[in-house]
Amino acid sequence: MNLLITYAKIAKSFQTMYQRRHPDGRYTITIASAMAALLLTNIWSLILLVSIVDHGWLSSRRKIGPVEFAAFCAGLFILQIIVVDRVFTKVDRDKRFASRVVPAPPRISMWYLGISVVLLGVSTVLMLGLS
Repeated sequence: MNLLITYAKIAKSFQTMYQRRHPDGRYTITIASAMAALLLTNIWSLILLVSIVDHGWLSSRRKIGPVEFAAFCAGLFILQIIVVDRVFTKVDRDKRFASRVVPAPPRISMWYLGISVVLLGVSTVLMLGLS
């Protein structure tokens, strides 16, 4: 399964979950917000895991200021909006792509959320335990 199909299944899984409560709507902004937050969580977990292995790499880098961090988060959010919207447009227009993506139950998004939270928890506990 290629990366676009995997990403599209996660986005459609979130959409399926939201549409169970309110059947109307595409939920592009809501899904992009959730996926951007989870991606940011995964990036933070990766940084924590790298810092456990190699303390010198992170400490020798220039610190990221609040403006740069806010710009990164805003850029990530805008990128997620664009990609989620493209995925939904492609699902609406391409029948073959839709057949590979649409059977995406909400449990996919819940597994993604759970794995992200566990990864952050494990990396935080390891970081605190080794420091």
